[in-house]
Parts: sequence; structure tokens; C-alpha cells
Amino acid sequence: MEKDYNKKILNSYKKVRELYAKTNDKMIQFVTNASEFVVMSENLYQIERTIKLNKISIKAYILDSNCCKYLANNNISNYSINELKEYFKKYEQEKGEICDIYIFAINVYEILEEIETLVDERIDFELNEMSNLIKIINDIRNVSKEDLENLYLQIKNQLMNNFLNLKLINNEAYNNCMFMINDIFNYYISGYPNIPEEYLNFYKAEDNN
Repeated sequence: MEKDYNKKILNSYKKVRELYAKTNDKMIQFVTNASEFVVMSENLYQIERTIKLNKISIKAYILDSNCCKYLANNNISNYSINELKEYFKKYEQEKGEICDIYIFAINVYEILEEIETLVDERIDFELNEMSNLIKIINDIRNVSKEDLENLYLQIKNQLMNNFLNLKLINNEAYNNCMFMINDIFNYYISGYPNIPEEYLNFYKAEDNN
């Protein structure tokens, strides 16, 4: 039984690390493209520290376009991202105004949404895997922020007393579980991750060269 738990937890942890790597790759892709967008927009857009603020800034830039103003004036507001791209292409053909920068901005916006999707996938996976061991972890979906610390301690104690101390899992499996549990709680406390400072600093340094 111990080996079964340890193997399953290790496989779950490896999946989590894969999702982390994919998210990291998307972060790099975002900063690379966002840095280009800063130049294209002549510094009207600046890279923000959080995903939310970047989405707000990019959306504001797009909505300030002549195409979006034209759509608003014609009471067209309920459209998908792909539909908006088509509106820009059609506007470009009909009005003769180059809209490449706005389509590029939409693509940058989509990278941020892909990051959010990867994070959601990782957290849902971790919750599902950890709930097979500790049912009360599902309470995190509904518990208030004030009660998170108490829930965290209960989960940690159950993992230690019901699995580690009974030698149903080894130390490595325990640490892997705690990594996933901490990841879940960090998400519910802080939300989506910030854009890593080292990436921002790297591209700032590149711009200054």
C-alpha cells in the first residue's frame, strides 16, 4: 500500500511540474511579445506586474481603436476575441486603416488567458489528487480567507498523522504533497501569479542596450 501511495503521489507531482514548466514558457512568451508591443505602441502600453493589470491595459488600448469605437457606435459589443480579430480585418479592408498592432495586442492578451487556463488546470488537478487523500481540502473552494489558516493546519495534520506517521507514505511523498497543498493555498490567497521580476528585468536590460 505504501508503494502505491508513493508512486501515485510522485506521478501527480511530476504532472504538476510539467504544468509549471508550460506556464513558465507562456510567461516568457508573454514578456517577449509584450516587450515588442511596448515598442509598437510607442510606450502607450507598459508591462504591468500582474496578469489582471496587463489584461486591463491591453483591453483599454484595443477598445480605444477606431475599429472598436466604430463597433460601439453601431451598438456592436457582444463579440468573441476571434470575432474581434475578424472585425479588425474587415475594418482594415473597408477603411484602409492598418490594424496590425491591434491584432497583435489581441494575441498578447490571449497569451495571458492561456496562462490563466494553465494555472486553473494545475490547481484543479492538485485539488483532485489531494482530495483522494484528504477530503477536507475541497472545503477551500468555499471557506473564507480568515479560515484558510485553520483549514491548512487541519490538512497538514491529517497528512502527517494519517499517512506519514503510519508509514503509508515516505518523506518524499509527504514533501510532494505539501508542495501541491501549498500551491493550492497560495492560489486561493493570492490568485494568479505575478509576471516574474527576473523576466521583466531581463527585457528592460535588453531595451537599454
